[in-house]
Amino acid sequence: MSGANQLAFDGIPYVHIGEKILWCHQGKDKRKKKDLQDTKSYVNDHCYKRKRTYTQVSKKKNCPAAIHIQQLAKFHNFKVHRDTPFFRATAAKQLHQALNEKKAGNAGMKYLITLPDPSQHRNHITGKVMQIVNEHVTSTLR
Repeated sequence: MSGANQLAFDGIPYVHIGEKILWCHQGKDKRKKKDLQDTKSYVNDHCYKRKRTYTQVSKKKNCPAAIHIQQLAKFHNFKVHRDTPFFRATAAKQLHQALNEKKAGNAGMKYLITLPDPSQHRNHITGKVMQIVNEHVTSTLR
């Protein structure tokens, strides 16, 4: 797990199930490389693939802001009462054995979510200015 999301010791062992990163909608342009390859193939070869014409190249602005979500399974049946290496190792051994035998019981799911600071959004407008722009656009479209 990353340093920002480390879980404080509460005596309950857990297993890291997975994580997901949700990037800002104006983040890195993931199609740029494919678009370059497509334009090269159109110029160099007879390509009969239909080419879609986009009105704008991309809305992406390389914004680094992201939401980090991690899923943990906590096993309350194997709680460690004293925080020593021996008791942690003993609880881990019992938990591994129970997981192999499929007798670990119900695991409590926990999600750790790290939201980005608003200052992490870069290269595009946010906040009150964005609200004013949205109001102007919606009133124009009506």
